[in-house]
Amino acid sequence: NLFQDNTEFIDEDIDILQTISNIFAGALVNKLENEEKDQLQKQLIRSQKMESIGNLASGIAHDFNNILTIIQGRAQIISMDLGRDNPLNKQIEHIIKACKQSTKITSQLLLFSRNQIAELSTINLNELIKDLMKMLQPLIGENIAIITEHSDELWNIFADRSNIIQVIMNLAINSKDAMPGGGKIFLKTENIVISDLDSRNIPDSYPGKFVRLIFEDTGVGIKEDNIQRIFEPFFTTKERSRGTGLGLSVVYGIIKNRNGWISVSSEPGKGAMFKVYLPAYFGEDTGIKTETISISDLFGNGERILVVEDDQNLLDFVSSLLLRYKYNVYRAENAEKAIEIFKKENGDFHLLLSDIVMPGKSGLELARELTGKNPNLKVILNSGYTQRRINRVVLEKKGIKFIFKPYTIEQLLKTVREQLGLPQ
Repeated sequence: NLFQDNTEFIDEDIDILQTISNIFAGALVNKLENEEKDQLQKQLIRSQKMESIGNLASGIAHDFNNILTIIQGRAQIISMDLGRDNPLNKQIEHIIKACKQSTKITSQLLLFSRNQIAELSTINLNELIKDLMKMLQPLIGENIAIITEHSDELWNIFADRSNIIQVIMNLAINSKDAMPGGGKIFLKTENIVISDLDSRNIPDSYPGKFVRLIFEDTGVGIKEDNIQRIFEPFFTTKERSRGTGLGLSVVYGIIKNRNGWISVSSEPGKGAMFKVYLPAYFGEDTGIKTETISISDLFGNGERILVVEDDQNLLDFVSSLLLRYKYNVYRAENAEKAIEIFKKENGDFHLLLSDIVMPGKSGLELARELTGKNPNLKVILNSGYTQRRINRVVLEKKGIKFIFKPYTIEQLLKTVREQLGLPQ
């Protein structure tokens, strides 16, 4: 044990060095612990902020969808009353078109807030991306090359196919806008297992098996300050005419809704990389069959329908519409009033048509109680949003139909006839 001048260490020197070493080690541990604590605190604040914004967006979309249902429905009724050849129908068509455009915005808000109704099925990302390539290239332009790298034997995911398509399309558009002079997009899929240790170091993650989609571009990159806000609704660095600021917030909402997460890393001038994590799915393939709604003879035969809706204007509209189409209608503004009417009429109803989210008991709770008393009672639930993660597969297994607001009168009447077992 020698110093550089060949003199020997003495015990006192060793003790001093040991003390200094312990001090430095303790300081380093404290620094790392404080950095980790600060990082976790920032993640928690960001998560709470995004949740609050999501709840606000969901509430706005719900109320707006109620209004759109009324406007669109009343416009359709006026058009029918005027007759096909009336010149005013062109003005009404503009009203209905505006309603449909507004519906797209509320749908995007609901996707961000994770309150959109999902049509779930088994999806292989490799196959989906392969199908999308013909659509993606014209979308982003010839001056941008798409380079794909697919993992063999990629695990499936369980999600809404149209939603996952929207994730890929929105990320592609975001990359396109970041490369006005052209560039490259790299798309990579792979299986990944997140351990307990990994989950401690990856924000928003948890242990398990996942499919990871890596989306990288060679664009202008994202400033550090903007990365913290990039998934907020209506936040955009683009000119107003070039974007609404909903694209990446929709991506965030879709992924969160499937119990996944997304991370982003970037340096200005060096492009951006998005990593999407979605839970792997090893269950049975569950496809969703959809029908094209056609206009036909949608009248009823006096069937007794109990309509429950807490929005008075919407309750008036739906009730008058069903009366117009020869149904016998009883109306209630909440579940408690509906139960009272149900008892008074001895449960003699063919159909319950109810909103899901209402003050007091929900539409689901009401349906459960009334079908317990009348097993033959058919149920249709509707909402501009739902606070529960309910999908149509789950509802239909229980014999319940769901219709999303805003709906057209054809959608509502066709669903009513279908649930009542009337000829289509």
